[in-house]
Amino acid sequence: MAVRDPAYAIQAAVYAALMSSPDMAAAFGGTPSVYDSVPLDPSGQVITAAFPYVTVGDDQLVGATTQGVDVTEIYVKVETWSRPRGTVDNGEMKLIAGAVRAALDQPIAVVGHDVVTHEFRGHLFKREPDGLTRHAITTIRYRTTPIGVSPSNV
Repeated sequence: MAVRDPAYAIQAAVYAALMSSPDMAAAFGGTPSVYDSVPLDPSGQVITAAFPYVTVGDDQLVGATTQGVDVTEIYVKVETWSRPRGTVDNGEMKLIAGAVRAALDQPIAVVGHDVVTHEFRGHLFKREPDGLTRHAITTIRYRTTPIGVSPSNV
């Protein structure tokens, strides 16, 4: 049975695209640190992941039907977390956010779904209240349909 809702498939595709991206590897100086759940200490209160890292999974899905075909718009939010040690406080965060954009602002393979369109929607760069942590939120929009049934005007 085909799965109509692409939520899980898009998250898996985003993770795979980030982990296999040469831009991400270059930005991290090796294997990227990408999580859907950031590692915590046994108390569940303290993040144990080393900075910098990227988190995925906070998405918004909006559905519609066009010409009798289910169309889903997915707004994928990927967050970059950094605690810089250099003189350009936001440089590391912005470099990684750019690599996130490069990895995801292109067609990606989503199991069971065709990606009809994709679009970079923006970066939001923030300084967290602790004064140490820099945070970028990158949003990419994908439109998908169940595989093989894309209407012509989506």
